[in-house]
Amino acid sequence: MADNDGTGGKKNKNKKKDPKKKKKKKKKKKKKKKNKNKKTLSPTMKPSLQPTASGTGVIITFNNRTKLKEALMLAKNNSKIDLNLTAWHVSWGFAGFKATPEMIMWFKNSPWVKFVDIDFPKKSFTLPSSQKDINSHRDRHLAETEPWGISRVLQDVEFFNDLSDDNFSEKKVCVTDTGYDLGHVDLPDGDDVDGKDYEEFGSWDEDRESHGTHCAGTIAATGGNSKGVVGVIPDNKGGNFQLLVGKALDNSGSGTDSSLMFAVQGCVDQGANVVSMSLGCDDCYSNAEDNFFNDLYQGRNILFISAAGNSGNSVFSYPPSHPSVMSVGSLKEDNEWSSWSQYNSQVEIIAPGEDILSTIPGDKYDYFDGTSQATPHVAGVAGLLWMLFPECKNYQIRNVLLYTAKDLGSSGCDIYYGYGLVQAKDAYDLLSEGDCGGNIGSNTEDSEGGCEQLGPAPIPAPTETTAAPVAAPTDGSDADLIIIVKTDDYPEDTSWDIFDSGGQVIASYDDYTDNNTEHTHTESLPSSECYTFILYDEYGDGICCSNGYGFYDLKWDDTYVVYDETTVEEPVEFGHCD
Repeated sequence: MADNDGTGGKKNKNKKKDPKKKKKKKKKKKKKKKNKNKKTLSPTMKPSLQPTASGTGVIITFNNRTKLKEALMLAKNNSKIDLNLTAWHVSWGFAGFKATPEMIMWFKNSPWVKFVDIDFPKKSFTLPSSQKDINSHRDRHLAETEPWGISRVLQDVEFFNDLSDDNFSEKKVCVTDTGYDLGHVDLPDGDDVDGKDYEEFGSWDEDRESHGTHCAGTIAATGGNSKGVVGVIPDNKGGNFQLLVGKALDNSGSGTDSSLMFAVQGCVDQGANVVSMSLGCDDCYSNAEDNFFNDLYQGRNILFISAAGNSGNSVFSYPPSHPSVMSVGSLKEDNEWSSWSQYNSQVEIIAPGEDILSTIPGDKYDYFDGTSQATPHVAGVAGLLWMLFPECKNYQIRNVLLYTAKDLGSSGCDIYYGYGLVQAKDAYDLLSEGDCGGNIGSNTEDSEGGCEQLGPAPIPAPTETTAAPVAAPTDGSDADLIIIVKTDDYPEDTSWDIFDSGGQVIASYDDYTDNNTEHTHTESLPSSECYTFILYDEYGDGICCSNGYGFYDLKWDDTYVVYDETTVEEPVEFGHCD
């Protein structure tokens, strides 16, 4: 804690302000303007970059499929546009292709087009094998081994293994990645696995890079065969479980937004319920991708789970940072956060991601590290639970996983661990109580993702050892207002005022200098009055989350008025108000 000065700074100013109006902005330093966005943007609403060069890969999102068809016909008949339809990949209202500046401008000006976005490059989120000593593990295919992550997320492996097949309903989990080594001795085959080819990258049932096969093994490696490893879902549950494969990445582990979207769409067309995505790119928000995942999340009841990224910083990666996608961080075997796992307010949950043994092509096995390896643990648990509780919606399975996660790191959801380590048995127990876990968290319509998915942290109820807060007196004696402000990366932007009932500023503070730091102030005020508190951000981009995870709390005589609030320039009343 810092700035515990007990006064809050400058009091009893003579000037009068209107608490309903925003604070007048001061001129920003030139240096600051280079580093910060001019608009208030959430991490999932960053502006799309616009393509300008010839041959730029773009994604065109149309108003609907009918409009897409009309636009293609008109474009084909436009002599100024060299449109090679064989280079297009068209599906469900969007198209990805290489574009000239003329084509881009034509589509940007078209009334049928919603968005024009760069087709950002994607890559797998596994650390390079050169960072690990893997030679001793490549040929391992001896007696069956249970990787450490399986029991860590299932909690009680035998409980789930002992459930009768009659308890399970049909569900499908898709892995969108580099492909799949069909015929691997320790992976599903026959009717238990299916996929769709991606013309540019080849057949789904071939994996020359090994990343997709490794992720698939964590979900579905065959159990009880005395070979290799075992997955979260070790058998087909009486024919009720099927693994699907989408070829989203090429043989080097690279792809694009559009290749991922086409792979996901292929899985959805085949009936996928859960989609596991161990891939992404840093700071690459696009309207097209956000719109695509949101439509499937809300309209098709699909649960998306994606790797947070391996850059070891607070940059938002996509797709994991879209509100409709669960972002998964990586955990070490000692339950500590992996230092290379990306951390930000969109991380929802964490799972084993270091020294993960799983399948690779050629009937072999290997240890990989990455948020890529954490993601299939969560996807497998989600699929397993959904088979047992098929009446639940995607957001209900998601919220129950978060609500029952094992809290690690800071108390409650934090930017490193999210809500904590996924726990299958605890989630099963809550779902068994009925009503799909009850009314917890956000639904598909108001999903925020990350640490906002379950809403603000609840105010703890009084216990036998904690006396209930006493209401502030109203007889004119003083009561304390405790103000806790956590600054973002730009603390000098932040300030606050307290107004009395007549609109007079009676206390304020505007001298924050320490970034990403909690500051506590105490104001003693007559309890019989009504007051208004306003927190300002001078530059207008808020205190969360693009430039650090800031927030503020207000406590009036030991009772929370505001808890973990991130909205700025909104009047908050407290005290004795009518």
